Amino acid sequence: QKYLAETIVKDLEIFLNQPFANRQDVFEKVLTIVEKPESDFFTKDAEAAENVAQGASLEIEDLGLTVNDVSQTLQNWFAKNPSIPLDQVLIRDFEFDEGTAKYLADVLSYSIEQVGRREKMNFLKSEVEQIVGYPLNDEYQFIFYQVLDTQVYMPDEDGDTMVSYRLTGSPIINDTINSRLFTEQQRSMIVAFAVIFLLVWLQLKNFKRSVFAYIPLALTVYTSFGIMGLFKIPLNVATLMVASIAIGAGIDYTIHFIYRWNRELEIDPKNALFNTVTSTGRGMILNSLAVSCGTYVMALGPISMMRSFGALMATILLLAVVYTLFLLPLLLSICDRKKFTREENNNTINNMN
Repeated sequence: QKYLAETIVKDLEIFLNQPFANRQDVFEKVLTIVEKPESDFFTKDAEAAENVAQGASLEIEDLGLTVNDVSQTLQNWFAKNPSIPLDQVLIRDFEFDEGTAKYLADVLSYSIEQVGRREKMNFLKSEVEQIVGYPLNDEYQFIFYQVLDTQVYMPDEDGDTMVSYRLTGSPIINDTINSRLFTEQQRSMIVAFAVIFLLVWLQLKNFKRSVFAYIPLALTVYTSFGIMGLFKIPLNVATLMVASIAIGAGIDYTIHFIYRWNRELEIDPKNALFNTVTSTGRGMILNSLAVSCGTYVMALGPISMMRSFGALMATILLLAVVYTLFLLPLLLSICDRKKFTREENNNTINNMN
């Protein structure tokens, strides 16, 4: 009991961030409360009877009684006949059989014990509040709950038992999962970028054009994480998939645009951009709008994680088209500048002839 009282005093000093000036007096007062049984704090009055009945309200209502009826019986029992067993009082007042009366008496006895424990804790709290001079909120409740401990494990300096512990629970598990997901996401994105670049290079057979084709894709992925940071959207199982979808959608639009661009460049270099945008570009815009409208519906759902995923995915699809239609033509024009120059020279020569 002394060890428990000392622990409570130490915890109070730590969390109140101040040592007690009269520490020994505080310790003695806490020790006195610790040593008293819970029954000493149970006041047999109307309020206590009401609290006991409320604690057993479910069982009372199951038996067809009301809390007020049982509370009144408890008040009379406390005041007049505390020496009579409670089950006998219940048989007398409610005409129960012995089994039912014994059942309800056990439930009420347990409720009396809980009310006494709660009163002991509240008494300790009120005494500490008088010492510190101001009320304490629920943040300190865990300290006062220690006064109800029936078993205390004390350190043994001469003991040889090694004790180890590991934090667990939902927050720890979720943090571990998210950390692993983030690490794996980084690794998978690097692999995806490398593999897709090789495939694009094999298809286009032009290293410079392949690099330029990757710039809108990289900006799309970069922007997806930027949006998440701007709106404070957390990384979780759903939102981590947005980057992968951005890679898939961005490279799909890029390949469609480049293939049409190459075809139009061979036919009519002067109008290659206009013809590409009005044909393939129109299809890309309609496709992104259709898919985005479908995924934006997810933002109306009740699950916050899916709402974030739907809104992000739809926004990234639209951004992928914007980067492809506005940035990629500029990059391709720089890459294919010689073809434009050659075409202009040919037109000049033809005009001179």
